[in-house]
Amino acid sequence: MSKEAMKKGVYSAYQDGVIGTQRVVLFFHAKWCPECRESDEELRTLYKENPPAISTYKVDYDTATELKQRYGVVTQHTFVLLAADGTALETVIGPSHDKLLSLLR
Repeated sequence: MSKEAMKKGVYSAYQDGVIGTQRVVLFFHAKWCPECRESDEELRTLYKENPPAISTYKVDYDTATELKQRYGVVTQHTFVLLAADGTALETVIGPSHDKLLSLLR
């Protein structure tokens, strides 16, 4: 695998073990939320066409009680940027397209 390919992030469902290994974004998503579905489609396209270096993990808002408490998430369509040690660096609720891209840089 090329160095460039290794620098690319992924967009996938959250799994235990992704926190505390590298900088990541958690996307607290609800299936019933129209804005969440729009952001999900936007992220799928972005990561397919021009993936950022940072990975984003989609977290089920309705079932991830511990993660919501840990990062102070109180509503769906919330994005949390985490440092490599798992510390929250930034939380954004319902970001615009430009704000979402900025978060992923």
